[in-house]
Amino acid sequence: MKAKLYANESSWDNLHTRLCSHVGIPSTAASSYAKKFQVREGHSSEAGKWVMKIMTSGPYKADDIVSGLVNYDEDWQEPPADL
Repeated sequence: MKAKLYANESSWDNLHTRLCSHVGIPSTAASSYAKKFQVREGHSSEAGKWVMKIMTSGPYKADDIVSGLVNYDEDWQEPPADL
C-alpha cells in the first residue's frame, strides 16, 4: 500500500472526492475510499500531516492517478487501545 500526505485537510478532502469518483464510490460495497487521519505527533517528520491510503491493486486501485506517493507506514496511527 502507498500513501499520499497532505499538510492541509482540504487537499485531503479534494483527493478523496476525486478517488471516490474514479473507483465508483459510493456503491453497495463501500461508502468512502479512506478514513481520514493524521500522522501521530512525535512520529517522524511527517507528524500532523493528513494521510490518504492509496490502494495499488484490486477494485480500488488508484496509484495510477495520484503522484508523489510514499510507502505507507502502519506506525503513523496510534495502536488500538486494549479492550
